[in-house]
Amino acid sequence: MGFIILCAIGLGLLALLLGLSSLTMLGSGRKILGVLTLVVGIVCLAFASLGFAVVVGSRGYEDITGQTVAATVEARPSGRSGLIARFEFPDGLTRQFRIEGRQLFVSARILRWNSSTSPFGLETSYELHRAAGNAVDLQSGEPSDSLGVYDLSSAKAFDLYALADRFALLSGLVRPQRGVATLRPSEQRRRFELLVSAGGLQFQPVRDERNF
Repeated sequence: MGFIILCAIGLGLLALLLGLSSLTMLGSGRKILGVLTLVVGIVCLAFASLGFAVVVGSRGYEDITGQTVAATVEARPSGRSGLIARFEFPDGLTRQFRIEGRQLFVSARILRWNSSTSPFGLETSYELHRAAGNAVDLQSGEPSDSLGVYDLSSAKAFDLYALADRFALLSGLVRPQRGVATLRPSEQRRRFELLVSAGGLQFQPVRDERNF
C-alpha cells in the first residue's frame, strides 16, 4: 500500500500544479492550452482520489498467501440450543460470542484484484465479516427469537468491498467475493482453524490441542 500512497500523493500534487498552471494560461489568453492542462489536472486528481480510496477502503483487509489461518476457533455447547464460540486471531486478539443454534456460520469478504494491479502491490485480500448461528431450537425444531449475529470486521467510514459490489464500473479492477464456512461442533469442546484462500473459507480441526 505504501507505493499506492506515494503515487496518490504525487498525482495529487501534480493535479494541483496543473490546475494553477491552467488558471495562469486562461488568464493570459491561452485558452485552448489552459483547458487541456485543466483536463489533464482533473484526470490526475481522479486517479489520486482513486488511490486514496483504495488505501482507506481496504484498511483491515489481509493478503491471502496460499491457505491462510484467519482465526483459531474454540466451540463448545452452551445450554439447550446454543454454543459458545471463542475466536483467537493471528494478532493475539480474542473475542467470544454466544451463538444461537448448534451450527456456526462465519462469512468473509474477499477482494480479488485484477492481475494488472499486481505492480501496485494489490493482491487478493480478505476480511472476516460476521459470525452467526442457525438459530434453531434442537428440542422443538422452531426458530429462536435471537439470531445472534456478530460483526467480526472493523468499522469503516469507507468500505471498498461495498463500493466494488455496487458499481460494476470497478469490475475491471477488483471483484468482490463472499466466502462462508459452516461448523457443526460435537457435544464436546473442540478447536478448529478457520482457513481462508482465494477459493473461500473452511474449518479444519486442530490436531494438537495441548497448547490451548
